[in-house]
Amino acid sequence: MNWKIVRIITLFLLLCFVGFVLYNLYDSLTYSGNYPYPTIAGDVFNWKDRFFIGVFFLWPFYTIPLIADIVLLIISCFKLRSAVK
Repeated sequence: MNWKIVRIITLFLLLCFVGFVLYNLYDSLTYSGNYPYPTIAGDVFNWKDRFFIGVFFLWPFYTIPLIADIVLLIISCFKLRSAVK
């Protein structure tokens, strides 16, 4: 298995996750609609509620892939470090 490819893919997936969180933060801060408004997770009263609902409501769906991604990144770093020695 080529661990350089695994490391590149895992870094890309981590960057996508960080991008998702930053986009959700930007979207929450620049929302110009009316508060409060109902959502499936409860009423939203400010930008913090909108951000937490946007990120943490989907938490069960990306937790396991995110943990697997971090584990694969750590393994690939150790494998590449040991291959250099």
